[in-house]
Amino acid sequence: MRLNKIFVLIVSILSVTVILSQVALADPGTAREWLPAAIKSAQSWKADAKLVQVTTLEAFANGSAKRWSYIFFSESSKKGYKVHVREGKVGPNQALMPDVTLEVPLEFVDSSLAMEEAKRKGATSSDGIGMILQYSKQGLKEEGLYWNVTDLGTEQGVILVKAR
Repeated sequence: MRLNKIFVLIVSILSVTVILSQVALADPGTAREWLPAAIKSAQSWKADAKLVQVTTLEAFANGSAKRWSYIFFSESSKKGYKVHVREGKVGPNQALMPDVTLEVPLEFVDSSLAMEEAKRKGATSSDGIGMILQYSKQGLKEEGLYWNVTDLGTEQGVILVKAR
């Protein structure tokens, strides 16, 4: 009886170890890498869904992340839809009222290149970096598409990178 309990315990520990190692080793992706899956999901929600924002709070220094959120806007319904892509898998998603409605062109500068530029401008953090891509009009010398890279390791805290 005691050997059975030890065996079950060992098998349980091994199972948990395998599951945790798969989660820890899951490959992160860039914003553009997982964009096609997000578009497919959004267009199944509304055919006229257009991308208006891309975000992560978990970027690594190379511009990849294990989770990206893509926000879409439907002109016909006047509603938004947030598509979460975590480790390449879509969901859970949610309807919302978006703060932004200006379309982000799908040929935007990828997050990896944006992070390289942010480093040239002084970014120093290695992970947990916030990145937001959206079309910006207010408070800038030049309106346009920007990556807003939040790096608390820098003096300015936020670095803007042109995304087009």
